[in-house]
Amino acid sequence: MRKIFLALLIFFLTSGSAFAFGMGARAMAMGGAYTALANDITAAYWNPAGLVHSDIKMFDAMAGNGIDANFGLDKFAEFTNPNKMVRDYWNRDADLSGNVNGIGGMSVSKIGISYIPWANVSFSKNAANTDVNFEGVLKRSYALTFGGTFKTPFFYSPISLGTNIRYVYGQMYRIEYSGGAPPLKITNADGQGLGLDLGAQADIAPNIKIGLALRDLLTGFPWSGKTNLYTSYVGGGNLPLPYAKENFEETEKAPAHIVLGIASDIPAIALVSADIEYADPYSDVHFGVEKKFFMDIFALRVGYYTEAINRTSKLTYGCGLDLGVINADLAIGQDNVNSKDTIMAATISSIF
Repeated sequence: MRKIFLALLIFFLTSGSAFAFGMGARAMAMGGAYTALANDITAAYWNPAGLVHSDIKMFDAMAGNGIDANFGLDKFAEFTNPNKMVRDYWNRDADLSGNVNGIGGMSVSKIGISYIPWANVSFSKNAANTDVNFEGVLKRSYALTFGGTFKTPFFYSPISLGTNIRYVYGQMYRIEYSGGAPPLKITNADGQGLGLDLGAQADIAPNIKIGLALRDLLTGFPWSGKTNLYTSYVGGGNLPLPYAKENFEETEKAPAHIVLGIASDIPAIALVSADIEYADPYSDVHFGVEKKFFMDIFALRVGYYTEAINRTSKLTYGCGLDLGVINADLAIGQDNVNSKDTIMAATISSIF
């Protein structure tokens, strides 16, 4: 299991390594205010109706990556060997967490196929070594996005309705040691499940778009595996032989997300967008602005969004280059409470 964890995380990093925190550099640079704007393969995350509503007639493809963490990229290598990480931090405090993801996909005649791998990692311990917690979760999502367009008398353009069906496969590695008392638990588990997202998009005026997305409607993700029980760490963080094994069963539950977005392309000024997102019991807001220059070849972007669950917010900014059939985008951001918590995302896409 640990070798698989290592191999997948290396893949993320070497392939140009956001699912937990967003997807696509343009969207992230605009603070995730993308529900009304999504019109490429990242619609598999933001709003499946966006791919149907897109102006792309034939084919588009995208590859990209993102990271959101309170540590630098150099630290990610440490997470590939959790037991060594515990030994390296022996007699030291640690509080590290991060997310990394990638995207690869294409759409043909407004039917999208995408592959989205992502990892969530966290590691915390105290200097007395009496509380140690490590968790690494790797998931891969294979998504099919499709839908249709319908004319109504209420909107400036036909309304697009989209569906996103995802098959998700995951792996987990977890270390738990609390209060300095046995047992020390190390868990290896696998999981698989289905995901469902629904969305709608429409133009309500020549320069005003609205969008509605219902994400993660199937919220349960089952884990199944084995837990090894140890008496404790010995010899500076080394493991003794396990004295017992237990079956591990757990269902990961996350609330469905309801997101309403609006965007306006104000002539000669800028593109402005805003989203409000609800996931019981939290509500978040997203804002973004995009300004294009030099015959719309170059774009500057800025955004802001809240994370009510973490009691913080983030400022993002980035740029884009549109060369016709090739587009490249970059985004960076920073937490407004913890300056060490940063975001980086990059994507490149081709449109025909």
